[in-house]
Amino acid sequence: MDLQGPLNTGRPDIDATYVVATEEPAVAQVLGEVLPGFTPFGQPGVHLVGDSTGVSFVMEKEEWPLVMLALDQVPVMKEHLAVLAQRVGG
Repeated sequence: MDLQGPLNTGRPDIDATYVVATEEPAVAQVLGEVLPGFTPFGQPGVHLVGDSTGVSFVMEKEEWPLVMLALDQVPVMKEHLAVLAQRVGG
């Protein structure tokens, strides 16, 4: 894997929040357009991690109520993942 990054997404707010590294630099622009929808997930400790083989949800909150906050976010994250997958051709 030959990742390039961090790459500029064209959105300073997104570049300040996320580190974008990819083998396909053109994807950075797409992420700049799509990632604003994922911003609320950082607060409750739900993060999206992906590579060329899949996408995972990562929960990194040590305070109560971790599970309740994370589970509430799953339907919304699923919608945003569907948009992202469509934009990158998946």
